[in-house]
Amino acid sequence: MGEKKVLSMKNIVPLFIELLAGPKKMSELLNVIPNYMTIKSYVSELEKEGYVKTEEKFEGRKVIYVELTERGKVVAEALKKADWLANLPPEQIERFAQMKAFIHINSYEDHVTLKEVHLGQSRIVNVFVRPKGDTIYFYCDYDDSDDCEHVELMFADIELSDYLRGWLQKNGYHLAKKYQKYVDKYW
Repeated sequence: MGEKKVLSMKNIVPLFIELLAGPKKMSELLNVIPNYMTIKSYVSELEKEGYVKTEEKFEGRKVIYVELTERGKVVAEALKKADWLANLPPEQIERFAQMKAFIHINSYEDHVTLKEVHLGQSRIVNVFVRPKGDTIYFYCDYDDSDDCEHVELMFADIELSDYLRGWLQKNGYHLAKKYQKYVDKYW
């Protein structure tokens, strides 16, 4: 049948998830797929592709146990996560889509380099310190802005904010008033 076809069979996701709990009698899988012959066919195909292994035991009569292989467990875990995501309400999916991770890469005298990760994509962002007299402004090269989420991170991240406070004190600068909202929020 082939791997792609096996993984697209009807009710295959609940079957994998059911088997994550451990070995099952083939008859116990009737709660997932209500036809014994269909279960037998699916298990046969899954076994050919290396996702499950079967073992016959005699418990007064012949009983066939089905168990995920290591390969099957990896696929089952991935399918379980995908199934969970697929069943999230739309507002939660939107929240996940908005999530980003920021990684502080390095601090220099005149800028901080960050790595932003969003939906599997990453980019490098530099936030520069721009003095005007004794007042400090920031400039984000990615957003071409002096006030964006990357600038806010300068205040929100504990390590960066400690560095920034020390740098301001050491160099005798103060922050532009526009950043007071971040000082109030994070410091």
